[in-house]
Amino acid sequence: MKYTSVPSGVCARMFEFELDGEVITNVKIVGGCPRKLYSGSKTC
Repeated sequence: MKYTSVPSGVCARMFEFELDGEVITNVKIVGGCPRKLYSGSKTC
């Protein structure tokens, strides 16, 4: 089953993912920080 989530307080505008039972698959992050400018530990 496919889901979308619109978060707040983070760089990403939307997350799209699928659930196969209890396993998350096919994750897509829409928007967000450029990878070359920010590491995973820094905020935008």
